[in-house]
Order: sequence, then C-alpha cells, then structure tokens
Amino acid sequence: MTAVLSADLVRPFLVSARNAAQGLLQTTLKFGELRQCKGAFRTDSGESLVGVIGISGSLRGKVVLAVPAVVARKLVARMLGSDPEEHDVVDGVGELVNVVAGGAKTMLGETRPGLALTVPNVVVGSSLLVHTAREAPAMLIPCVTPEGEFVVQVGFRAE
Repeated sequence: MTAVLSADLVRPFLVSARNAAQGLLQTTLKFGELRQCKGAFRTDSGESLVGVIGISGSLRGKVVLAVPAVVARKLVARMLGSDPEEHDVVDGVGELVNVVAGGAKTMLGETRPGLALTVPNVVVGSSLLVHTAREAPAMLIPCVTPEGEFVVQVGFRAE
C-alpha cells in the first residue's frame, strides 16, 4: 500500500503558492485537480524550468516547481515589472520555489518545529524526468494563472 500525504501536510503548500502568486507575482492562481504522484513525472516536451528545494528535519523530502519556459518568462516579468533576461528567468523560478517552500515551512513549523530548507536549484531542459523518493509519498498540484500553467510537487516522509 502506498502512503498518501495528509491534507494537513499539503494545505500549507496550497496556501503558500496562492500567497506567492498574489504577492510576489501580482497575479491570480487557481488549482487543478491534485493527484498522487508515484515515482516520477515528466515535464512537457518543450523547454521547462524545474526548481527544487530539499526539506529536512521532522519531514524529509523536496518541493519541486516545474514551469514551461514561456510561462516562466511571463511570471518573472510580472515579478520584475519588466522583460526578464534568461538569467533573470532562472533566478525568478528559484525565488518562486523558495517563497512557496518557505511559506509552507513557516506554516508547518507550528506543528513540526525544526524544519530546514536547502538552497533552491533550477534545471532547464526539455522533457525532464523528475523522480521522487520511492518511500516518500508525493502530491502533484496543478497551478493555473492567467499567464499559463505550472505544477508544484511536494513529496516527503515523516522522520
């Protein structure tokens, strides 16, 4: 039987993603149907940016934000208020995953103190395969903005 993340562990990421959209990106965010993610997911065949942050402490796992390059450019343009250069788009995706993970960490810290986050890493490529730890349940959260769609994946296990 595969473990499933409980609502109290996923909810902070939903709230944090919406807060990041409203505050950092100055846009609206709706969620598609959440679904359990087993093993791995693949980004679209076009170029995408994937930001990853590790979580350690009483939970161990990662937060992944995968966004098509065209959508990333639009979101970062909103963040900066101007047309971004390529390095700005990479940095902006790293900042977005950092804000989403950091906000959720703060909310989770009320019941799970001692959580720590790694520095965000961003990978750029086409049809990227993003693996999750086999023993860590993961949830894929589709995010829809007027600028386009992206996904947030959260996957971790209790330590």
